[in-house]
Amino acid sequence: MWYKNDMIEKIQILNYLEKVKEQDAGQVAAAFQCSCEASGMKLLRFFRQGLLKRELDSDNRLFFYSLSKKGRDRLNYFRNHSNSWKERHA
Repeated sequence: MWYKNDMIEKIQILNYLEKVKEQDAGQVAAAFQCSCEASGMKLLRFFRQGLLKRELDSDNRLFFYSLSKKGRDRLNYFRNHSNSWKERHA
């Protein structure tokens, strides 16, 4: 089950964005059952860390986020080095 509010884990968001490809903060909030503000702050933090790319939809004034190469590399690192991740997502 998805964590709520500030308990969303980095690996869950990266894994989710790998599957859905591109989402805005509202879509991520709905998927993780948290506030749009909480998901937006997480996405912005991960964008600043270089884990996500973002693109502005100027018509709707929304940012859409997707995994960057660094984000894919980090997700692969988690998968290869975390036994607990493998047990949860086998």
